[in-house]
Amino acid sequence: MDYTIFKILNEIHSPFTNRVLELYYEVENVSDKKKWIDNLNHFSPDAYKFIYLPEKSTDILLESIDYFLYNLQNL
Repeated sequence: MDYTIFKILNEIHSPFTNRVLELYYEVENVSDKKKWIDNLNHFSPDAYKFIYLPEKSTDILLESIDYFLYNLQNL
């Protein structure tokens, strides 16, 4: 995940996607710190912290049409 995707996910605030809270970089491995800070979107993070959404196994064929329409509208 790059910085651009991180920003997009943070702006969505959808209950259907994991929310990424922070990106972590191993700063000691970056040789040019100023270039890293000025161009953060060109560097890949080493780790990230997010709010985990537990997986739900829902068979949409067995759900009502309201379930489908609600999810479609929110996506």
